[in-house]
Amino acid sequence: MDDKNLKTCPFCGGQAVFVPLSTCSGYIACVDCNIAIKTVWDDRLNKVENGKTWDEKAAKMWNRRCEK
Repeated sequence: MDDKNLKTCPFCGGQAVFVPLSTCSGYIACVDCNIAIKTVWDDRLNKVENGKTWDEKAAKMWNRRCEK
């Protein structure tokens, strides 16, 4: 898991970090405002799904932004 691949928080601009719950699941949260992705990715036994691990899927979701 590499926090530097995460965009800043879309609400406060703070630093985002991975919060692992185990080796194969976790979520992403902002260290400043504590907003977090509610979805927890769980790739049982480190299963790679569609070529992506849970942290790659979480980062893609976190980094997604609405176009203005």
